Amino acid sequence: MERLDDAAMTTPVASDLGTKRQRIERLIERGDHLANVQQEQQAETISKPHTISSRISPSTCTTKAVFPARRSSWTAQEDNKLKNLVLQLGNRNWSEIAVHFPSRDRKRCRDRYVNHLSPSLTSASNTWSAEDDVKLLQLHLTLGCKWATIAKEFNGKSAESVKNRCLLLARKTLDKSSKGTRAPPQRWTATEKNKLRALVTTHGARNWLFVASQLPGRTDLQCLQQWYRTLDNKVVKGKGTWTPGEDQVLVDKVAELGRKWTEIAAFLPGRIGNQCRERFLNHLDPSINLVRVLFALLLRDFYS
Repeated sequence: MERLDDAAMTTPVASDLGTKRQRIERLIERGDHLANVQQEQQAETISKPHTISSRISPSTCTTKAVFPARRSSWTAQEDNKLKNLVLQLGNRNWSEIAVHFPSRDRKRCRDRYVNHLSPSLTSASNTWSAEDDVKLLQLHLTLGCKWATIAKEFNGKSAESVKNRCLLLARKTLDKSSKGTRAPPQRWTATEKNKLRALVTTHGARNWLFVASQLPGRTDLQCLQQWYRTLDNKVVKGKGTWTPGEDQVLVDKVAELGRKWTEIAAFLPGRIGNQCRERFLNHLDPSINLVRVLFALLLRDFYS
């Protein structure tokens, strides 16, 4: 503890270095970087369709590092045999049922029946409304990957159907943010900003995937950035305009650290990285000042 305190005493404006705002700024910058890396990896995967990596389907909810070899598809004869065995032995004796399928284990027999053959399944199992999607995202945020538990909240839907739908929604969101060459995001309209405020006020600043689903054309990352960089009332905008002292600190830190705006903001209490960036690029960048000086000289010569 003493070493931490000593380090804090020797770091300028140390009380601001570990604030929630700066951590969020770093996460946003990290998110942009990861999106670009992911886009490059997807392009490489598409260009090499026969590599091992292209045959592995990643899932954030997979808990096992080693996947069993994929078995052949179930035949119609196997399905009929499985249904008859369940009628005879019940839907709990999966080990005994699996004895009749040399190439299947009890788990595969159970999954096949519960997710595809059970009479309790209805045509609604693969039909999803917008309200269902929103409900699914909210339940996934709360319960994680407990698909069987989540499926109980949807009449006629199996755990497999719930899992596949959730993964599909995640892929759609990923495709929006990283598919192909990303066009520059459009400016947020007043209507979008008001809706974003209302959503965050109601649901909190946590489930950005759900928030983005209510704002067509916006991704979860864009919603997070817009909220924390411009709309959050907790953002300290600074009192009045920039002072000469702040400008000097900003110029000095850019010369020392480069354009690492989040780190620079730590030396300017009440300012965030985006404010530092805009102040420097629009007012303090030497190249901009040089143009202004030259323009002033031209005007003087013109009117003299």
